[in-house]
Amino acid sequence: MNKPTTKKRLPGELLLVIAMLLNSLAVTLMIKADFGISPISSIPYVLSVAFPAISLGTWNAVMQCFWLLLTMLIIRKFKPGYLFSFVLAFLFGFMLDGWTAMMAGWPLGIGWRLIYYAVGFGFMATGIACFLLCGTPVLPYDAVPRAFVLEKGLSVRKARTGFEITSLIMSLTLSLLLLGRVIGIGVGTVVSALFMGTLASLVNHWMQARLEVKPYINALGKLV
Repeated sequence: MNKPTTKKRLPGELLLVIAMLLNSLAVTLMIKADFGISPISSIPYVLSVAFPAISLGTWNAVMQCFWLLLTMLIIRKFKPGYLFSFVLAFLFGFMLDGWTAMMAGWPLGIGWRLIYYAVGFGFMATGIACFLLCGTPVLPYDAVPRAFVLEKGLSVRKARTGFEITSLIMSLTLSLLLLGRVIGIGVGTVVSALFMGTLASLVNHWMQARLEVKPYINALGKLV
């Protein structure tokens, strides 16, 4: 008879930091790959090309706040942790601009681009899983599907995939209206829309079976 697996204890704050680093790096890698970025990130990318005076990181933060405000209206519920999420959104935008500057001189051969996309895809799914498990307030992009999981009873896969597809439609519409052409959308975007939610759910289940996560700062856990 197999012995039950002993779960490793981790503070939720550590998983939050890991998720912020992984997801900001993942977005930048997928932009660098140029196969089409994730649907959620494609909207601020379109806006940054249409209005270049504002950085990609800033547009990303603005759109995250927009989605969270919209979610609060839909679920008709406000949580104090959402205020923390707004702060995280702008920290994430700062990190995104930092990764972008760091990668400016990276090679762009097809082999490298495939590596960027594959690594970025895996990092993003892992980051999403960390956000779901950390037990602290999270980025608006991840608070939105989590709100529908907790308040509407949707599965992680359905909530995330629905968010991705809605973002894809909005990105295409904005791209055509503002630029007259489609940018940031490609086969990689479609792959993300269809499979990112599924992979994030699998990683989340794998982590849940092996990790016991609780915020070190109790007040943070109460904000969720």
